[in-house]
Amino acid sequence: MPVAVLASVIVPVIYKFFLKLLGPEHGIIGDFLLEAGVSFFMGAIFILSGTYTAPSNRIKTARLLFVLLLIVLVFLFIFNLNLNEYSAAFYVIPTALGAYAATKYDYS
Repeated sequence: MPVAVLASVIVPVIYKFFLKLLGPEHGIIGDFLLEAGVSFFMGAIFILSGTYTAPSNRIKTARLLFVLLLIVLVFLFIFNLNLNEYSAAFYVIPTALGAYAATKYDYS
């Protein structure tokens, strides 16, 4: 679990690096796609890194991490809606999709 959390913290750092490479102006669509892509990969990397550090039962570990992540994402979604941060609430969806895609990965 600590490796999974560490991996999901590293993804935003890489995101900021790509923002600097792209320059200050890349439009609304560019912002949206970049944020959605980072959210997707953050969910996927959380599951994949946690699963690959598990010594056995990788599929069960992936499912457990997915359920834990979904619980956190539901609370994050509700929290962002209460703050009227609708765009931040929307990016919960690509994170969940990335995590789901990672649970379908062949771990054998």
